[in-house]
Amino acid sequence: MKRHRAVNFSRPKIIISFLLIGVLIGSNGCLTSSKVVHKAEGYTDKTIFRDQIKKGDKVGVIDASYGAYYVIQYPTGKDNSKLKMPSLPNTPYFFIARPHPAYYALLPVTIPVDIVIFPYTLVLIATAPPVSQ
Repeated sequence: MKRHRAVNFSRPKIIISFLLIGVLIGSNGCLTSSKVVHKAEGYTDKTIFRDQIKKGDKVGVIDASYGAYYVIQYPTGKDNSKLKMPSLPNTPYFFIARPHPAYYALLPVTIPVDIVIFPYTLVLIATAPPVSQ
């Protein structure tokens, strides 16, 4: 009498599964979770010049190697006379950031969407033309 195994895993299936998991982890998430994190951080394309920065504004760095800095502006109409002026790096303009921390609560919702979109993302990555620098 032949004995049957409950689960029949073959080596190629296991290797492919680990490769897909590795690509998913290495790609740092998929499209939807990246967009949600970007929205939560609040980075915008709007710029502000050095002379427009007021007391109480918070200055941070997005990417110092490219000189990309952001400013979270202190609310207008509130007293900022007792606040300090932030130290400013030597750059002519800054990006305005308006953080929305509530968007981080949506990250668990994006996981099923990322699982569904992942195979299509792989196809797009594989067929994309090389980027010239």
